[in-house]
Amino acid sequence: MLERINTDIDAGKPVNELELIFAPLMESRLPVKEILFKTIQLEKKIKDETIKNKIIALTLVVSNRLVEPEILEEIWEEIKMLKILKYAEDKGIEKGIEKGKSEELRFIVIGVSPV
Repeated sequence: MLERINTDIDAGKPVNELELIFAPLMESRLPVKEILFKTIQLEKKIKDETIKNKIIALTLVVSNRLVEPEILEEIWEEIKMLKILKYAEDKGIEKGIEKGKSEELRFIVIGVSPV
């Protein structure tokens, strides 16, 4: 299936996005990790940035419980500059800063040093 999708992408043909998203869940002789990496590599070849970003994000969500955190970290390092993932990372940082300010304010209000 991945070979067929690769051929279609190279030929500029439309691909079935659901096949790509769920490829790591499909039964195969290959380990899930290898299928996930191959799937992400194919998804990165999609020319439409919006579709590419969404498909990669959804593939990671679907694969989250299938692979170890270290593998997801490897993949994240490779694709984190995609707009949607960069946006999610920035939002997470923003929320962390807000929570930190909130905690600091709570300590100040009750008269306790946060350190």
